[in-house]
Amino acid sequence: MREGRLDILLVHDAPGGVEFVRRRGPREQRYVSEAAGLAEAVRRTRPRICFFGHHHHRVDAEIGGIRCIGLNKVARPGNLVAVDVPVLGDGCRVVGEWPARSEGAL
Repeated sequence: MREGRLDILLVHDAPGGVEFVRRRGPREQRYVSEAAGLAEAVRRTRPRICFFGHHHHRVDAEIGGIRCIGLNKVARPGNLVAVDVPVLGDGCRVVGEWPARSEGAL
């Protein structure tokens, strides 16, 4: 990691600071990941993108200016995400998700 920046960082849990919002009927449940060590790993390694699972919830977040994507359960919207990571420059962009998100999907 001292010789260059990572393109992709894959961790199990969400880095600390990632907020989740889940809707169950009319109720909304919010919580924030407290995995401070993972947030520090994102900040130190400065990947172009970070993926995580564990929470089984598709979420987009940012930690220290780094895009972090939470992946959903298998066969749920956002469980597979394709990204374009350019050879030069910073960042990346999502180019597709499967299965596709639908209105009202979690």
